[in-house]
Amino acid sequence: MKRISRAARITAATGAAAFGVLGFTGTASATQEAVSPFSVCSPAGCDAQRVDGTVEYLSGQNRARIVVRLTDTTPPENFLIARLELGGWLGSQSWTLQSNGQSKQFVLTSEEIAPASLGVSACTAPPSACNKVSVPVR
Repeated sequence: MKRISRAARITAATGAAAFGVLGFTGTASATQEAVSPFSVCSPAGCDAQRVDGTVEYLSGQNRARIVVRLTDTTPPENFLIARLELGGWLGSQSWTLQSNGQSKQFVLTSEEIAPASLGVSACTAPPSACNKVSVPVR
């Protein structure tokens, strides 16, 4: 009888410990925001011009935080144009960023538009040509 009792206590203790760990894990993941990476190269090529970064959904604020890195190693007469178009349930917002032969980083925060998707274009000029990717925000 004592063996069963002891086994029951060990099982109960193990179950409670596992529940506690799962509870903490569930709590942590529930508060963690969704982050989606993106990367797109201009028609000049990835070694020459690239736009990459992350978009993070800020659920408590109904906004998005976008970290964008422009990498441009072309001569100054050519430049990289990044176009970001954020679409949401309550509207849309867009940004145009530019670099000429430099690397730059930007941190953008959207309006309260309940963001759903982000379109990122990397364009080279001259001549004007673009490549585009779409990224889910949530």
